[in-house]
Parts: sequence; C-alpha cells; structure tokens
Amino acid sequence: MLYRQIFRQGNVAIYCAKGKAPRIEYEVIKIQIQPAGIFDGRSYPARESFPKNSEWGTLGFTYTNNSHRDPLVSARARATRLMGQ
Repeated sequence: MLYRQIFRQGNVAIYCAKGKAPRIEYEVIKIQIQPAGIFDGRSYPARESFPKNSEWGTLGFTYTNNSHRDPLVSARARATRLMGQ
C-alpha cells in the first residue's frame, strides 16, 4: 500500500492508502510522539508514529469504500471528533 497524507491539523491526520486493488482506504490517526531512546543498540531521536495495533479503534480508524458509502466523508467526520478531544 502507498500512503499519502491528505490532511493534518495538530496531532490528527488522514492518510489515503492505495494498493493494486480498486479498494481505497483512509486512515484517521491521532499522531503519537515517541520519546528518544535506544532500540536494538541504535539511538533514535524523538519521533512521530501511528498508534499501536492495540490502540486501533481508539486512536486510529480505517474507512474503506467496502465499509462506507463515502469513506472520505466518514474519515473527515472522525478527524473532527478526534480534534475535539
């Protein structure tokens, strides 16, 4: 899948994901800030990331043309709700 950010305001973003199939997917996320640290012997700076798999449904949501009549409208509505939290 190729991901492209199509919206961002503060720590909320919408990504459009497209693959070889005709399915279109929008992912709405509350961006997480990971602290600087060392992992597997390598040093990493503070960075942004998607929510963990266990946080999907709370901090991350997927909308597709298979699950919603207009997935982009649904994704924008979820992003608006997340910005209000």
